[in-house]
Amino acid sequence: MIKNLDDNIDISNDVPNYNMFLNYRKKVCNKILISRTSKKMKFVNEREEIFNKMRKILGIEQCDNVLQFYLYDIECDKNKIDDIINMKDVIGKYFTSKHNIIFRRPEETKKGHTSLVRLVFKEFNYDIFTTNRIIKRNGKNIKTMLYVLVKK
Repeated sequence: MIKNLDDNIDISNDVPNYNMFLNYRKKVCNKILISRTSKKMKFVNEREEIFNKMRKILGIEQCDNVLQFYLYDIECDKNKIDDIINMKDVIGKYFTSKHNIIFRRPEETKKGHTSLVRLVFKEFNYDIFTTNRIIKRNGKNIKTMLYVLVKK
C-alpha cells in the first residue's frame, strides 16, 4: 500500500495506475542512463586508433604537448586530403560529431579535411591555434596557416 507520509491517507485508490507509472518511469530512466554513455567511454580503442592514424597522415610522429603542422603541406598533397575525407564515416561513428559542419551541411563545406582534423584533436583535449605564416617551398614564398595544437 502506498501512503502519503504527511496525512497517513491511502492514495493507491486515488491513482489507479500508480504502480504501473512507477515501473514505466524506472524503465525509461534506465534506458536513458544506458543510452547516455558517451562515445568517449564506449569506444576508447577505436578512438585511439583514429587519433594515431590522423597523426600519421599529418606527419606528426611524436605526440608531445605541442604539435604543429602547415596547412600547405596537407593541401598540396591530394592523397592526404583523400585519406582524411575517407575517415569521415569512421569519425562520425566514434566521435561526437553531430554539430560539426561537415556532418550537418557537407555541401557547404569548403575544407572538410580541416574540420575533421580539428574535431579529432579537440576530442583528445588539444587546444587549436592558427596563425598566418609565409614559408619557403621550392624557392617560392607561400602564404599558409600554421596549426599549433597544445595539450590541455
